[in-house]
Amino acid sequence: MFLHDVKIGTKLFLAFGFFIVLMGISASLSLLSLNRANNGMQSIITSDYPTTVKANQLIENFQEFISTQQLMLLDDQGTYTAQSEQHLKAISERITLILGELDKALQDKQSQQVLADIRGVRQQYLDSRYRILQAVQNNDRAGAIQEMMTNTLSLQQAYKAKVQALIAIQNTQMQRAGEEVEGDFKSNRLVLILITLFSVVVGSLMGWFIVRSITRPLGEAVGFAQSIAEGDLTRNIASHGKDETGQLLTALMEMKARLLE
Repeated sequence: MFLHDVKIGTKLFLAFGFFIVLMGISASLSLLSLNRANNGMQSIITSDYPTTVKANQLIENFQEFISTQQLMLLDDQGTYTAQSEQHLKAISERITLILGELDKALQDKQSQQVLADIRGVRQQYLDSRYRILQAVQNNDRAGAIQEMMTNTLSLQQAYKAKVQALIAIQNTQMQRAGEEVEGDFKSNRLVLILITLFSVVVGSLMGWFIVRSITRPLGEAVGFAQSIAEGDLTRNIASHGKDETGQLLTALMEMKARLLE
């Protein structure tokens, strides 16, 4: 057999090398699992969650916009009209900024489509708001209220529905990312368990074989040497390898042959 011809030091070197390779594979898989888990968590932390927060900010700013607009309509004397218009303008600028940030952050087609729908509904809402402001400036509060009841309210509901749809998409993506992280963890854990079991089994077999390949010939050599010491030169031993134990057995046989001479 090939291994019988391999030096003992080489056998031990190969055995330790095998374990080092398995340790390297285990460490690599562990690092890969950690890296994938980190990428998944980073995707949630830096992309999905902030996008959900921004979508909720859209709803909050929109609610503030609606409240300000309603208060402006209730201001019969027009005392706070200019102040309300400035506030509405500031809120509108914040919403525009948030939409711009979402446009940069959203990469998937489904979210981009919903965002485009939000922009479309918002534009319709702004057109309705403009008609309300025009009516207020012309002291036509009845017309302003009519515009709000017939158009603005339905656009408000449509706007909220679109933003909530965007939030639902981001929540789904966060859940999917979490499931991928969990799936990667489970699969890599299984691989590591299998590698560990394989290492234990193969390592045990290799250890047993190496120990046996050393101790068995040594036992034969000890028995042979004791026989010679007792004067028995009839016993023979066979060397089946070229390693150190094989060379020892060969040397003992040569010693016996010289004694017989």
